[in-house]
Parts: sequence; structure tokens; C-alpha cells
Amino acid sequence: MRARATCLAMRLASAIMLVGALVAARARAQPRVYVESTTSCPSADRVQRSIEAWAEVAPLSGATWQLRVEGAAGEGGATRMTLFAPGGRVAIARDIASDDCAALADAFAVIVQAHFVELRLLEGNARTATGDLHTPPPLSGGHGARPPAPPRARANANANANANANANANANANANANAHAHSDADAVADAPSGSPWLLALALSAGPRVSLDPTLACAAGQLDVAVAPPGSPVLGRVAAVLTTTTTQADVPDRIERFEYGFWAQAGARFAIGPWLVQPLAGVGVFLSDSSAIDQPGEPTVHRTHLALGVAVAAGYSVATGIVVRAELSADLRPTADRYWIRPAEHAVAQSPRGGLALGLGLEIEPIAVFQ
Repeated sequence: MRARATCLAMRLASAIMLVGALVAARARAQPRVYVESTTSCPSADRVQRSIEAWAEVAPLSGATWQLRVEGAAGEGGATRMTLFAPGGRVAIARDIASDDCAALADAFAVIVQAHFVELRLLEGNARTATGDLHTPPPLSGGHGARPPAPPRARANANANANANANANANANANANANAHAHSDADAVADAPSGSPWLLALALSAGPRVSLDPTLACAAGQLDVAVAPPGSPVLGRVAAVLTTTTTQADVPDRIERFEYGFWAQAGARFAIGPWLVQPLAGVGVFLSDSSAIDQPGEPTVHRTHLALGVAVAAGYSVATGIVVRAELSADLRPTADRYWIRPAEHAVAQSPRGGLALGLGLEIEPIAVFQ
């Protein structure tokens, strides 16, 4: 039993090291952005030229972020820009009124780049692919020329086009562009039909304390979560493995090893680079208890049902990679004490419940590898 527990613990540690190496390799990768536009002012090609200096323009099948531009879709007929995060959630949405196509493309690029800088997906100041941000020349009259833009509209566009994108540029762009953020309800309705489901894999480990102090141990967890596009609701399954504990308060010492599985449901809320994830569910745990002072170390196998809740909080360090901490509590509905025969004094017991704190990494494979 000890050898099996040691082997499983080594495999869990190797998996954590593999995810850590992946974080180091992907931490400075450029965001992959798919650009679409329903208007010719600005066109998708013009927006792509504004972002390609600091982002990788990718087809829909290979993008982790989606940037949509819609003409006359905003308040008062303004041009609307919507940035969809991995999983289809609306990250930012802005309306800008102007008829200068280049200035609109550059202004949208500044807002998106500032958002990536805020998420620490990018470093540096805002520049377009052509160098400094575009300042539109004055439009002249004449046959076939477009009429000059209203002063207020031109001022809004120029203010955005000349914004200095540092960590605070997103707020400046909002004010100068007369921006309008959309509610979460709009986010769900506006999610692109081609957005992938959220798929998140996580590894974590940490201490677990029990109502019985002799059953305190360390625990590792591997979990998989899925959520539909644009929805905060998610489902999760998890596998849990504990280290071996020894009950020494009985005549015959009892060595106990436990592993189990959870089926959980909850919600996932993103606030900038942060995420919060409350969950609740049911689990089944299997344990092996051995009387280690008896010849042959007789063993009893037990099965236990459990109810549990958990709250996870994380911080995004790169596209699709989150450092996560999770606090969980579980309760076993029934007490479980039993003899390990043929020993006469080997009485084992299972924990009635406990608290666990796990630290680890979460990865979204769709966001990282596409």
C-alpha cells in the first residue's frame, strides 16, 4: 500500500512539473486574435494591420480571442467593437462615432492592446503596425469626397487614436471615445456562434485537516471543468488522492490510504485577470486500512459517500493559464468504525469531514493550443 501511494504521489508531482514547464513556455506568447468586420469602415484588413505588430492574427479555428467590428451597431449609430475572450465571454465592448476609418481601426487597436497589457498578456506602449498611432488628415470637399465629420465625432476618434496605451489607457480610451460597456446579459446574447466551449484542466495539492486530528494529511487533486460558450455555469469532475495516515491511538496501529472522485456544479466569474469559482457536489471515496502490527498486514477496503462545497480563486498569468487556490470542505453523512480482522484490537475509522486547501495551476487547452 505504501509503494502504491508513493507511486501515485510521484506521478502527481510529475504532472505538476509538466504544467509548470508549459507555463514558462507560453507566458510570453502573443495573443491569437481573429478579426471580423461587418462594415467597410473600418474593414477587417485595416483592423488587422493595426494589431498585427503586437498580436498574432489567426483564422477563427486557431484564434483564442475574437475581435468583432460592427458598423452603426452602437448607440447613436456609432461603430461598435466587441472583444470576445477564450470561451466566448465578452471581455470589452466599445462604441465610437467617427467616419475616419483608419482612426477607428487604430482606436480599437489601442483599447484592445490596453486590455491585454492589463491582463499581463503584453508589455510595452501602444503602437500600430505602421508605427505611431494614426492621426487622420483633414477631409476636403469636392466631388465624391465624404463630408467632414462633426467636430465632436472627430474629437472622439482623434482622442482615441492618440491615447497612450499603458496600464491606464483602457480607462482613458473609454472616456475619450464616449464608450459604453455592455451588461453580462448582452455578453451572452452577443457571443459568436463559433465560440468554443470552456475546457479547463487543473492540478493542485495542499494540506487537509480532519475532524479527527490523527487523520490529517496532504492531498492532491486533478479536475476537469466544462462550460458552454458565454455562460458562467460549469460542471466539474475531480479525482482526489491523499497521503497515508497512521492511527496510533489503538492497540494495533492502523495505516490508512484514501482516494476518491467528485461530481460538482457551480459558476465561473471573471473579473479582469481574476476568476472566482464556487462549486458544490457529491463524491465517493475509497479507502484501504491496514493493521501494520499484525502478520501479513491485513487490510480492509471501505467505500464512503460525501457531500462537499468548494471556492476557487485564480489569477491569469498568460492566455489560458491560471494560478489557482481552492478551499474545500466535505462531510461524510455516516460515522464509519470497523475491525480489521483477524486482529482483535485493530479498530479503524474514517473521517467524518474536513477542510482542504489546494494550490496549483489551471490550463485551458483550447485557448493555449489553438
